[in-house]
Amino acid sequence: MKKILNTMAHVLTDEQIIDLNNMFTQNNISNLRDIDSELFKQLSNINADSSLNDLVNQLLSITKEFDIIILPIGSPAFMFKFARRTKGIMDKNFLFAHSDRISIEKQNEDGTVTKTNIFKHVKFLVM
Repeated sequence: MKKILNTMAHVLTDEQIIDLNNMFTQNNISNLRDIDSELFKQLSNINADSSLNDLVNQLLSITKEFDIIILPIGSPAFMFKFARRTKGIMDKNFLFAHSDRISIEKQNEDGTVTKTNIFKHVKFLVM
């Protein structure tokens, strides 16, 4: 059984779960938001004063319990630090969720425009 950690800002969609079940069998999926809600909150709202090294260390300690980690989480700077720290030291599968962004613009009666983005899961990329 593969233990999978979803670190993304949202719970997995039905499409994503089907995709995972096609990639791996007998999955046990956990969400970072349920395991460590404080770390999840910090990673979801990284500010310029955050200690990226501390956040990387905290996430690394959690990922030790899992076979597969689904990304992304945090800022691009955090993802870069996380990738640098894990390179060559972790025997894990990292999956990066790839989606198409579909933008819909609606002209409102008052002349303003409402823009809605829909993210459609395409596949998981093995990193």
